[in-house]
Amino acid sequence: MLQLEAFARSGQLLLVAAEQRVSLDTQLICACSNTTATELRAVAGSCETLTDLQRCTGAGTVCGACLGRLPLFLDQSDEVRLCQVSSSPLAEGVAAVQLRPLEGTLPPWVVGQHVTLETLIDGRWVGRSYTLVEASAHHYGLGVKREPGGVFSNWLLDAGREALVRVSPPTGDVLPDPQDGRPLLYLVAGIGVTPAVAAVRGLSGARSITVLYAYRGEAGAYLGELRAAAAAGRITLIEHDSSRAGRLEPQCWLAQLERCNANEAEVILCGPQAFNADWQQRLQQWRPGWQVRLESFATNRATAGLAGEPGAWRLPPEELAARRAQQEALSGPVAEPIAIGTCAPALEARVFLQWFQRERRPDLDLEARCAVAQQQLAARDSWQLSHEELGFGAQLAWRQAERCVGRRYWQGLDLRDHRDLRRAADIAEALFDHLRFAYNGGD
Repeated sequence: MLQLEAFARSGQLLLVAAEQRVSLDTQLICACSNTTATELRAVAGSCETLTDLQRCTGAGTVCGACLGRLPLFLDQSDEVRLCQVSSSPLAEGVAAVQLRPLEGTLPPWVVGQHVTLETLIDGRWVGRSYTLVEASAHHYGLGVKREPGGVFSNWLLDAGREALVRVSPPTGDVLPDPQDGRPLLYLVAGIGVTPAVAAVRGLSGARSITVLYAYRGEAGAYLGELRAAAAAGRITLIEHDSSRAGRLEPQCWLAQLERCNANEAEVILCGPQAFNADWQQRLQQWRPGWQVRLESFATNRATAGLAGEPGAWRLPPEELAARRAQQEALSGPVAEPIAIGTCAPALEARVFLQWFQRERRPDLDLEARCAVAQQQLAARDSWQLSHEELGFGAQLAWRQAERCVGRRYWQGLDLRDHRDLRRAADIAEALFDHLRFAYNGGD
């Protein structure tokens, strides 16, 4: 029934089958951690929970957009709801978004949880996670900021009232307890104010809340609501308008925090990673007895750090070592990257063919294929890759190019294999044909 309702409203079947949403080949499931469907399946057999799968692969630990698909690798039910989108302006470049189910009710929510939204954009599944600022059985409320170059958030703000999204059940780890007697402090920047707004709406009668809010301009998101709550005595609000006061100097906020002289407090930092890391260090040195928790804005792996494996930059060394041992127990030793000129060509060929077998052709007779490659190397110091192998190698090279901002489209690489050409005129014509193909009539 939900499929029929979705099709009647939007012309799209958004509740597609699991096997359509998770391809059986090398589909990139998590672009942030560069994790493919093959890698997730290889690890899922030794994982019991979604958290285990995330910690082992790094998938779903950055922006959270793939969280709706990860349970499918664990054979868990995909408990999503189909919701209709509506929005209203909240501040410059920010909107309040309401999600209402087409039928039935929505799962319950607690302060601090977020939901993952997914929809089809230009024929591809795109998703992102957002903090819930309010919720009931019949609606979810979000605060969404328009981002330069953004895809999902910008689509969400521009979507008409008939737009539909898939909504996963609320999840989260930073969940302040209403029964906790400690003061609750939020240090937030920009649209990171949404977790604080959720707490003000849901916990201000149960806990002592202080919100330190850094924003730019009087049109800061939810600023009016927070000021009203402070005026009513429900919270303490400390503001910093960077458009007038300039860059936030930590000593200013630390001086104002002196009024919170509690030996113990729960502090939640909500902002860009650099903001959170700086404040976490300062607060832990200033008030060792305070519990500091982080809600960081999503970042791309290319800018967050470089590592040899998907998601490895998110894991401490002991976790990484345990993960490597687990992978080797499943699929044998993991080969180290090969520096050019430091390894025999036969070994390079074997390592590549192992990758090819693991991700593209599980039925490949590896030993027989390696034997053919070794015979060719012995005869002419080179070996001939098949069209499929060469295409996979080109895609793999693009996928692993960490500095390339467009590598998430690696699966769309089109291989034009002209290794058979020998005449200059034929090579030139192939190049001209490639240019015509790339130009595509100007489109």
